Amino acid sequence: MAPLLDTEAFSGVLLVTGAYIWLFYALMMLGPSAHETGRSEAQQRWGHRSFLNMQEQSPAFLVSLWGCAVAVDPADAARLGAAYLCLRACYPLIWMARGKFDPTIFLCTIPQYGIVLYMATACAYKGATGSDLKGLFLGSCAAGSAVFAAIFFAEFFGACALNRAVTAVGFFREGAAAKKA
Repeated sequence: MAPLLDTEAFSGVLLVTGAYIWLFYALMMLGPSAHETGRSEAQQRWGHRSFLNMQEQSPAFLVSLWGCAVAVDPADAARLGAAYLCLRACYPLIWMARGKFDPTIFLCTIPQYGIVLYMATACAYKGATGSDLKGLFLGSCAAGSAVFAAIFFAEFFGACALNRAVTAVGFFREGAAAKKA
């Protein structure tokens, strides 16, 4: 039986997908192996969060990658997927270099979210208009991803403000008080 897809046209996306799965399993082992070898709680948390963050983002990334490849452009999806994969590999390295979770990790996570949001929006835009979203960004998927990363960053600060307001009006005060103690 012949493949359903033109494997030549989709070779980049297939490669990104395979590399993503290999990275997924490599990161999966960090936390349990740190535990089994008696490493510190901090190293175990590093291992667990490196994998769990990837796991949390996997559905959105893989669906948007393949949606973009099938509905928009497999070459663009492959390039964006490769950039995402490189940024994803930086997550445990940044955490390790810092010795803990800190805002420096946003240097790799927020661009990843911008890439996913761009690919997902490109699919929706193509479905709604029949046009390629990158046309709105001077033909650049990278520029589009950067704009969506900035939007995500702004949404993050909006969510922080919302959480402060929710606490200020009396919700979840016990949790906020316990954290300050």
